[in-house]
Amino acid sequence: MAKRDTTLEEAKVLLGNDNVKIMSYTAGDFPMDITFPLDEDDISLLRIFLDNYSSSYVIDDTGKYHSGIKLQIPKAWNIDKNQRLQNPIKYRSCNELTDGMGIDFDGDVEFLLGNFLKYDGVFVITNPKNAHDVLIKVSWGDSFSNSKGNPSDYAEEIGANYFSRKANNSGTIGYDYWILPVNFSHDMNSRDVSGILQRLEDEDKKEEAEIDSYLHNQELDKEESIRNKDRILEQINPIIERVLEITELYKFKTDEATFTYQKQGGIKVTRYYNDELISELNEILKLAPRQEYEPDFRGMEEYVAPFGLTFIYDETGLTVLGPSSEKYYEYSIDGYHSLYNDLLTFLSNRIDKKEETKKISTDKNDKEADDDKKYAEKIVALATEKGEAKEKNTEAKKLEQAYEETLGNKDVCLHVEDN
Repeated sequence: MAKRDTTLEEAKVLLGNDNVKIMSYTAGDFPMDITFPLDEDDISLLRIFLDNYSSSYVIDDTGKYHSGIKLQIPKAWNIDKNQRLQNPIKYRSCNELTDGMGIDFDGDVEFLLGNFLKYDGVFVITNPKNAHDVLIKVSWGDSFSNSKGNPSDYAEEIGANYFSRKANNSGTIGYDYWILPVNFSHDMNSRDVSGILQRLEDEDKKEEAEIDSYLHNQELDKEESIRNKDRILEQINPIIERVLEITELYKFKTDEATFTYQKQGGIKVTRYYNDELISELNEILKLAPRQEYEPDFRGMEEYVAPFGLTFIYDETGLTVLGPSSEKYYEYSIDGYHSLYNDLLTFLSNRIDKKEETKKISTDKNDKEADDDKKYAEKIVALATEKGEAKEKNTEAKKLEQAYEETLGNKDVCLHVEDN
């Protein structure tokens, strides 16, 4: 299983507990419940002690709803498919194991498997096959349950190695913590749980094997990516250059084995150098014009929508419908200029028409003429801002010239009559 040693500071952060210390032992710490001559259980416990004690952390599991004992965990932790460290304090459930103990825990039962060192009050978390004891956590009394847990005298009567009851101030919600031999049975001296522990061990091994296989394949993919890098870069560099010509919404980064891209406001996407990456970047190139220009087209739409024009957007551009005509504009800087000039001319024509009738205008007509001027000024400002942002072909100056030209050139406009 892929593992990684943790530092003390990492352990504190990932466990959310500052009460984490590096374990060490002296002769005085030797398990006092081991007696000589050693039997098989003593030998097993001693081996676990020596293997784990000097390469472990101990956590004071204290707090209002915590067990109140010390938990011992290894410094080397499992990692997941994303190579993130996994918390080794992982409660699990198995009704076959806990129900067979003959105790009505009266709540939701989870447990940790390990070995309880009574002399020091330490519970050493182990894998199932090495477990002699079980730390049981019983949650009781939530709003959806009438469970109440158990009193301490009941646990004492049963002969629990450890019991602690933690509850809120009103005593309506809380946790019971039990430590019992893993083969405990209230109805008999002991029971055979080796089959249950083996199944739990097999479940853990299966999960570990799946992660190992995944990480192994990832390593193979990484090696192949490094071999493919030059070939793939040769194909994607022209795509990237074209995307950056169209829009500044994307950022790209190359590393030794991976390529990363990110859209403005989006998440980073990291890929290996392969043919799938080429396909993804081609899709970005396909979408880039719309992503860049549609917001600007819609920004101009709001200024002419009140005057009978309909805007229809698709994957490649915009169709503007008037009462008797239509015109198409592609998502590009040329399409943007064309739309701007046509809409500005459309509004200019309305202004001219209103000026001609101004001598006989009513207050309503005067207001409409003022509104038209306001919309025309907004479109000029919008287009000028766009031109400055693009820094292409001296945009702002061209737009100012276009404004002057379109006021006197009625042939450029959409052939949409103002009713």
